[in-house]
Amino acid sequence: MKQNKYGLIVQLLLVFAVLILLILSAFNDIYLVISEIVAGLALIVMAYNNHTVFNRKYLTILYALFGVIVIVDGVISLIG
Repeated sequence: MKQNKYGLIVQLLLVFAVLILLILSAFNDIYLVISEIVAGLALIVMAYNNHTVFNRKYLTILYALFGVIVIVDGVISLIG
């Protein structure tokens, strides 16, 4: 198993950011949309880590696809 410390640290930071943004969304609705975009980024980083660290091919595609869908949905919600 390869070690990819930076990818795992980025994943951890993005998950913490999502948790903080979800707490902040109780006070302002815009944080919910931002947390959706950050969660999509976290899913893409999870897909990268899944591929490089854990060598799981099929979950990588699933994480990446779901991450892109969540980001697109968040951007559409932000625009309109």
